[in-house]
Amino acid sequence: MLEWLAAVLLAAISLLLLLLPGLVFLGSLGAGPRLAVAGAPGTGIIVVTAGTVVMPLLGLRWTRPGAAVLLLLVCLPAGLTWLVRSRRARRRDGADGSWRGLLASPTTWAAFVGMGVAALLQLTVLVRAAASPAAVLQNHDVMFHLNYIVEIMESGNASPLGSSQPVNGGGYYPNLWHTLAALVPTAEVPTAFNVVVLMVVLFLAPLGCVVLGRAAGGGPVTTALAPSAGAATMWFPGFPLYFHGQAPTALSVALVPFALAAVLEWYRSKRSVTAVLAVVAGVVGAGVAHAGAGQLLVVVVAALTLLWSAQLAVRDRGVARLRSLLLVGLAVLALWAMCSLPALGAMSGYDRQPRSMGEVLLGALTLAPLQGDGDTWRYWPVALAALCGVLLILYRRRWEVAAAWGTVLLLVVLTASPQGWWRALVGGWWRDDNRYLGLLAVLSGVLAACAVEAVLSWCMARLRQGGLVPVAGALLVASTVAAAGWVSVGTAVGDTTTWARRGYDVSALIHLPWVTTEETRFIQDAARGLPADAVVYGYPASGAGLFPVMAGTDSIHRTSTSRGAPYEEVYLARQFNLIHTDPVVCRLVSARGGTPVYYQDTSIPSDAISPDFSGYVNVDTSRGFSLLASEGTTSLWLVTACDGRADT
Repeated sequence: MLEWLAAVLLAAISLLLLLLPGLVFLGSLGAGPRLAVAGAPGTGIIVVTAGTVVMPLLGLRWTRPGAAVLLLLVCLPAGLTWLVRSRRARRRDGADGSWRGLLASPTTWAAFVGMGVAALLQLTVLVRAAASPAAVLQNHDVMFHLNYIVEIMESGNASPLGSSQPVNGGGYYPNLWHTLAALVPTAEVPTAFNVVVLMVVLFLAPLGCVVLGRAAGGGPVTTALAPSAGAATMWFPGFPLYFHGQAPTALSVALVPFALAAVLEWYRSKRSVTAVLAVVAGVVGAGVAHAGAGQLLVVVVAALTLLWSAQLAVRDRGVARLRSLLLVGLAVLALWAMCSLPALGAMSGYDRQPRSMGEVLLGALTLAPLQGDGDTWRYWPVALAALCGVLLILYRRRWEVAAAWGTVLLLVVLTASPQGWWRALVGGWWRDDNRYLGLLAVLSGVLAACAVEAVLSWCMARLRQGGLVPVAGALLVASTVAAAGWVSVGTAVGDTTTWARRGYDVSALIHLPWVTTEETRFIQDAARGLPADAVVYGYPASGAGLFPVMAGTDSIHRTSTSRGAPYEEVYLARQFNLIHTDPVVCRLVSARGGTPVYYQDTSIPSDAISPDFSGYVNVDTSRGFSLLASEGTTSLWLVTACDGRADT
């Protein structure tokens, strides 16, 4: 358990790196606690990303000392400015109340309790599903994520503009997750990846729910319940992160509530320049984490702008009305520009399982799990409370939160709409309704917490009123809410654990494991005897793609797909088994350089190997290969078939 506690501590430090620059910078501009916390992650992301882009141009590496210097360069002047401002405020007003009273607020302590409970639930899930913080999440894109972290650690280049090229052959990639993981002080790359998992699910996402709940007008009960309610379905963080390993998407979903809270704080402060900066930072920061989240926030802000401007146009006259019409024009222009972008149109055409819009709408309103993983009403307590929360918010005339929730709901439905220009609005997340459902589930959790607080406030009022009927009614309602909450928590923990085990637990994966504990040990032991310039060939999902992660040895294939890979790697992936007869194979092996080594796992049936890597089916090792090590079904071979044949 000590290793988990150490990982949690490292996750908290990672969160500090993300939040501190924004808190100090916005605080130096006079932002209060709520606005500063809402804008802090986005500001911190901008600082970190700007640093990773500039540092390679100056010949500097992204390392822990480099990141510390970057923090000092931002925080030191901003902190001094904040200190001077605070002293002036105390002299003028006698106290700097907004920050000094923070720890005395019951809402703050309720938020701490709520975040602690939510963190404990998610930690319980991960401890059950993963043997240790060093466990490998063995699904989908995680092989790329792990190898990308290795690449940043070794090269010192964490710029999102091209640093992923050696791994996936691409240009830009949203690498905030990998940038933070590369700073984790551990020799085990899976541990570094999982530390950022812990940062997101234990701290960042719960804090985002608290901040949004406060911005929506919630009090102590909302801030105590929102962190757990935001994770009360399979849609976040279980399905996208623990199972799919969609690291940038999960991070961006956790960031969206901060940006929405900043928008709401700006609306209430009206002309505050600091609030505008917090909003811009929130939108840009989420967009840097993943462009899909940035696009979604632009759509939501445009929708809110249209509604705000319509109100102003009806209420105001003269110049104010012209200003509101100008805002309408800007919002429409932003939406039109997105619908006109060919790239977003192409991304929205990604092949998905066809579903009717009505089916998707019902699933979104009920937060229904995937077919086969529960019935439509499995998450009824959260879904029902969220709908009540929407009505409550509208009744209190805080319609902005309801409008944001409704806009996300509309985007979920658009993923199932017929082909048309409007589908570009969901292109940023590849028209993947599951990603939008993840965010909708988080927002629904916050609204559900607001509704529960209203119900409990009503119950308290009836209890204070006295009398048999009011007291009995209040106790009955409160008991019903408590029972529904208990059922919801139990269901959420069970479902999330199931999805986490499908990602981490070798015995529960939906496919053959990439590596087992024994295979990991074999890879690490065998790699010690390899030359420093060894290059591993083999089906990446057999473990060959994890040699850089597990043993620091180079591998020709570092992702679980050949999409986007250079022609040479694609050719080898499909023709390697022709090494004895196809001279191009040896030519490419020689051109790659190093000492070629072939990793083989005979426990993987031929039909289980992806067609992308058909060249690793039925490789003849009876000649041209020299056995270096073997254990069970795994073996490591020195490739000698190309010796003296590179120029033939």
